[in-house]
Amino acid sequence: MLVTDNNTQIMECDLSELILSIVIMGLLFVFYVVMSGLIPDDYIYHDIVLVGIYMSGIIYLYKKHPIDFAEELFKPSLLKYAVIGLMVIFLLYLQYYFRIEHEAASEEFTSLYNYKIFGKIAYLILGCIVIPTTEEILFRRYYYNILKNRYGILLGVIISISLFTAAHAFQSLNLYNIVLQGLIYTYVYEKSASIWSSIIVHSFNNSMWFLVTYIAAVQ
Repeated sequence: MLVTDNNTQIMECDLSELILSIVIMGLLFVFYVVMSGLIPDDYIYHDIVLVGIYMSGIIYLYKKHPIDFAEELFKPSLLKYAVIGLMVIFLLYLQYYFRIEHEAASEEFTSLYNYKIFGKIAYLILGCIVIPTTEEILFRRYYYNILKNRYGILLGVIISISLFTAAHAFQSLNLYNIVLQGLIYTYVYEKSASIWSSIIVHSFNNSMWFLVTYIAAVQ
């Protein structure tokens, strides 16, 4: 492993390993699409499958290049840049709230009303904690680091965020929002040298989406 000036560990990883992780996840996604008729048409089940697909890529790369997550938890810059990211997300959601105030809630959000209390809790844990954590580890801690080490920061940002956006293409038509989120998460991660900071910001973003959409929906 190489170490940058801000003490972020960079995987000296062959590009083929990154590509193979994408192939593994791609094959699982194709299998999921083919078998989707056998899976209940329920957002919780689909989110569980999505986490499983992400985990396959993470586990493959982790076996090649283990990460000391505990060490990154104590980075002195973690809190500072997490707070900066939280403030930016909060400001973005202020304008989002006023923009959707008179719009209908999304189909995914309204599906929450059909769940019992434990179903709602499970859905929110998946959407606000588990998925943000797996996405940050995969796209920032692994893909961004690998690409940055090989091609430099600019291409590392462009390619990793492109992969992050592509992974959300089947979930959202507002891909420019995904790109913006990816830029914020990558900035927070790069400056803090801790994946925990971008996990916090990503989790906050998803939580704000549920909260703001709920407030707008009930008005």
